[in-house]
Amino acid sequence: DVAENALMKMLVDNNSVHGTAIIMETATGKIKAIANLGKQPDGTYLEDLNYGIAKATEPGSVFKLATLLSLLEDNYVTNNSIVDCEGGTKSFYGLRIKDSHLGTNNITVKEAFFTSSNVAFAKLAEQYYHSEPTKFTDHLQKFRLNKMTGIEIVASSGKPTIKTTANRSWSKTTLPYMAHGYEELVTPLHMLMLYNAVANNGKMMQPYLVNSVRDYGVDIKRIEPIVLVEKICSDATI
Repeated sequence: DVAENALMKMLVDNNSVHGTAIIMETATGKIKAIANLGKQPDGTYLEDLNYGIAKATEPGSVFKLATLLSLLEDNYVTNNSIVDCEGGTKSFYGLRIKDSHLGTNNITVKEAFFTSSNVAFAKLAEQYYHSEPTKFTDHLQKFRLNKMTGIEIVASSGKPTIKTTANRSWSKTTLPYMAHGYEELVTPLHMLMLYNAVANNGKMMQPYLVNSVRDYGVDIKRIEPIVLVEKICSDATI
């Protein structure tokens, strides 16, 4: 109820088309609550689809965490490295990437993450991974962003897509676009698993909904937490 009310307020305030709110227990991966709401033709919101689990979409800016983890893990940047946002707009091979806040120039990587600069993360990915893009996509695969989450509810529409150089649609603009959350498809639950792993000191847990299966009040099966990745990256990066 709390999750759904919080989600409803956010959707109404932003006139959103749809949204999800998922609460995960950090140490175990247990889903404590999930709310999904979609806007109806009459302007009201109803639970019409499980967007959190069954809707793989371009994640946008929340994906920058994956890019930052990769850059830090490869020792290409630190929190204090400087990146020029070039006023908040830059063209990459004829396609323009823009920040919502124009006018920014030299800032630290930490500030770029805090202000969610599209230009900064597109530039950093292009600068450091252009000649070896598989180094970047290997990180994304280690974060399991290319695999089904493993939760009990299975939906083919929740299948993720993380491009590699083997994809026919891979182009010069793919890297800078992937870096800030486009040209890939993941569910909100995938992103929650990654953020939760950071909160959990690098340990990625499999999300689950059911504590136990009971027969007349007696447990006949207990569901135990499952560790998917013991350490997604180094302690220093975390």
